[in-house]
Amino acid sequence: MLEIAREKAIYNKFICSYVTNERVAEIENAEFDGVLASGVIVPGLIRPNELDEIIRWIKPGGIICFNCRIDGYENEEYGYKAKCENLEKQKRWKLISSLDGNYYGANHPTARGPLTSRVLVYKILPF
Repeated sequence: MLEIAREKAIYNKFICSYVTNERVAEIENAEFDGVLASGVIVPGLIRPNELDEIIRWIKPGGIICFNCRIDGYENEEYGYKAKCENLEKQKRWKLISSLDGNYYGANHPTARGPLTSRVLVYKILPF
């Protein structure tokens, strides 16, 4: 994917890294205006506490937008909802928008039936 991005010649920086609780050395504090993440804020990929590292990357006033399946977001065992609410209480970010919709659109690929996704948009507050 990074090679495809390089070929487009519209990006300035290319980083291949996992998102964990550890600091990504190639990314400075408040380096980006925003982050868009789709299909990665789920159990087994980016865990709730790793949102702190992503927030570190975004300038105050910047935006983070991500989706999370409702069955994962609402499940207390995973902790996504609690983490999002806690970040608001800590004044790290402010909720701008929360919208629920069909995760796969009209063409659901499994027999489990429709899955609902929550799209969350937060504004990063000064730290």
